[in-house]
Amino acid sequence: MTKDGTIKITDIRFPYLPEDAYPAYIGWTWTELQGRTKYPPKDCPGHDPLYNCEKRTGYLTFKVPDGPSGYEGGLVVCIDEDDANNYKVIAVTPNSTLDRCVMPLKGLATHKYDGPMPPVWAYR
Repeated sequence: MTKDGTIKITDIRFPYLPEDAYPAYIGWTWTELQGRTKYPPKDCPGHDPLYNCEKRTGYLTFKVPDGPSGYEGGLVVCIDEDDANNYKVIAVTPNSTLDRCVMPLKGLATHKYDGPMPPVWAYR
């Protein structure tokens, strides 16, 4: 993830970490969902392969550990600057520009995964 909050997934064969990026192990926190949660999530289009309507196990959120006083971190949905018809998720960093952001998120939902490889190699 870059210092401005842009989230990118790296290629497993490409170990380069840009100078303006946080290493994958810094700032991400997973929280397990406790108790009852809505299942399936309201209005989840289960017929669309882009959505996972299975029961969520928890959520990921972001906060850099060396942020200034009053910094809370988090994730937000922002209008894509290249295409106003698209949105993207931005991690809130001390250097994030949030002028086109429209909604805060509690986090990115996680689901049980039983695949042969880790679902994501790394975030940056």
